[in-house]
Amino acid sequence: FRKNFFLKLKMIIIEITKSEIALNWVLKNKKHKEENIIFYSFWSDYLLLTFEKLKKNSNIKTISRVLGSDLNGYIENDDYVPYIKNKFYSLDKLIVLANFQKKKLLKARLIDEKKIIISPLGIYKYQNKIKKLNTNEIRFLCCNNFIKIKNTIKMIKFVTTFSKHTKKRIRFYIIGKGEEHNRIKSELELSKKLFEYKLIKKVKNLPKFMIIKKINFFMNFSSQEGMSFSVMEALSCGIPVICSNIDANKNLVNKKRGYLINLRNFNKSILSQSRIIENEFKNSIIYMSKRKNAMNFVNKNLINKKCYKLFFMNMKNI
Repeated sequence: FRKNFFLKLKMIIIEITKSEIALNWVLKNKKHKEENIIFYSFWSDYLLLTFEKLKKNSNIKTISRVLGSDLNGYIENDDYVPYIKNKFYSLDKLIVLANFQKKKLLKARLIDEKKIIISPLGIYKYQNKIKKLNTNEIRFLCCNNFIKIKNTIKMIKFVTTFSKHTKKRIRFYIIGKGEEHNRIKSELELSKKLFEYKLIKKVKNLPKFMIIKKINFFMNFSSQEGMSFSVMEALSCGIPVICSNIDANKNLVNKKRGYLINLRNFNKSILSQSRIIENEFKNSIIYMSKRKNAMNFVNKNLINKKCYKLFFMNMKNI
């Protein structure tokens, strides 16, 4: 509470209020009195407070899934989550996306290790035939909410830095909307002499957009993330990803299929990575290798059918 006091107080009030509303609904409908009942929450949010209260007087099982901000926090550079020490310990099972989330939970002693199940979310399989490159032009894309923790301004700064050190034509597609829209638009206007850009509110199908527009690199500089669907979709399309070096991104991206940016030493990192990216893009063998590695990684580990089978098996065991 040393910072963001009123925002955190608001979060507390909202969570406790919603948990009481949910509790009253369950009690009114007598759902907790049914036999062999399991309560499942897709987010580890206020419903876990409801579950905790229900378990005191009911013989029920409770399961939840951790995604991102429900464990990492909702505020920029602040991992505060309301009632986090109350939420997890009473659960029968907690489903996490990957091992890095499991480690965080165990380090903070929020839940017993035996209760944790690793079961990632998957995406649909996309086919993107790898064709001959246009080496005279590089196309970048980012797609996210225009909020502070997504660091869209930093991605603009990266493309600006990259443009200053290359003779290639640069196109930058930015998909999203949110509270930082005007600021993002202003930053783009300042750099319009360095690269071409297109600001788009939304697209119907992101993978198809990436394939049609022949995107060369996808970017995600988020400072907080769970398991980015857009990163997975980019990799599935064989598009190398340039991303922040947070645990969630490192779970998906490495040197074989992308590039990691150090947010703490940002200026130095984007300068060095810009040079590496340009050199590797010139070398079609290296770049094409990254594209194939990206596609193979997702197709092997993160396709919906495989992930669903694992999830179903875990649920069946419970």
